[in-house]
Amino acid sequence: MRTPRVDLVTKHAPGLLRLTEKGVMLGTLWGSQSSEIRYSLQNFDALRPKILEEAIQSAKTMAEKFAEHAHKKVGAMLQATQGTFTIEGIDGPHDGDASVMKKIRLVNHVTYSLEG
Repeated sequence: MRTPRVDLVTKHAPGLLRLTEKGVMLGTLWGSQSSEIRYSLQNFDALRPKILEEAIQSAKTMAEKFAEHAHKKVGAMLQATQGTFTIEGIDGPHDGDASVMKKIRLVNHVTYSLEG
C-alpha cells in the first residue's frame, strides 16, 4: 500500500504495527508479505534546483572563508561540476527507508579564482 499522506501513517503507525503483530497483513512488497513501514522521497526532480542552488551558495561561502585566510578576494567561478546526490535516513545509510526524515547530500566541485 502506498500513500502520500505521511502525516496519517505517522499518526497511526503504532496501531498498524499492533495489527501486523497479530497477523493482519496490510499489503505486499514485491510479491512478498511485509509489515514494514517504509518512507521514500517522492518528486525528487522538483527539489533538485533548490538543492543545487544551496550547494553553489555553500561552495561560495567556503571559498570566501579560504580567501579570507589568504588575505584575498574570491574572483570568478572558473569551473564547476555537479557530483552525486545521496539520499538517506536522518540517522545515516543504515536508517534507509525506515525514517520519515531524509538527509539529502550533494557533492559538487567548484573552482574560483582568487584576487588581490
